[in-house]
Amino acid sequence: TKLLVDICRQLGQRALVGKVAMDRHGGEDYEESTADSLRDTEEFIEYCYECQPGEDDEASRLVNPVVTPRFIPTCSPALLHGLGALAAKYRPRGCWVQSHIAETPDEMAFVESLHPGRRDAQIFDAHGLLTDRCVMAHGVHLQPDELALMATRRSGVASCPISNML
Repeated sequence: TKLLVDICRQLGQRALVGKVAMDRHGGEDYEESTADSLRDTEEFIEYCYECQPGEDDEASRLVNPVVTPRFIPTCSPALLHGLGALAAKYRPRGCWVQSHIAETPDEMAFVESLHPGRRDAQIFDAHGLLTDRCVMAHGVHLQPDELALMATRRSGVASCPISNML
């Protein structure tokens, strides 16, 4: 992830770059402990800022950091809480949030099994991750109340029709 930041800067490419965070249900060699994930995420955010010292204005910085919970099933409530705290801490310096939301029926069923009666948007919002600096991928299965919540928070959705055909 740091290499991507370096390459973007070398090529003069503006970018939002995030280190994926996940502390459960990620498979062998993909999961981190909650503490390691939060530490490494904050270290990455600081790395982005250190690459362009004196550039405190996000518009003049080529690369801005992104807090990136992979998606609800792979992030414990403790990790989501910590990521929300990091997003709030670094928001004034131009930090964003990105993740996947309401992508497939299987994913929604998995979320329901982990968080009975709660859906992605509610969970992200409860942890301070839905803001006007948040872009969620997919959003195919968002309900009207979730869309309203995201609109209220001014969060965005980026959807790729090809990846969501099935």
